Amino acid sequence: MIDDCFAANRKWAKTTVEEDPEFFKRLEALQSPDLLWIGCSDSRLPPNEIIGRAPGELFVH
Repeated sequence: MIDDCFAANRKWAKTTVEEDPEFFKRLEALQSPDLLWIGCSDSRLPPNEIIGRAPGELFVH
């Protein structure tokens, strides 16, 4: 199971870079969220997506 998670992550990273070569460089610069989201864990949907925020715009705890 953990091998599947690592494989999926590698695939996601590869696809992300192919589609947007600067994605990770931009994301690195974006680590200054304006919001802190305190809530419960839910595997169905990431909190940033339900409030229309991009990765790096919301700190989830």
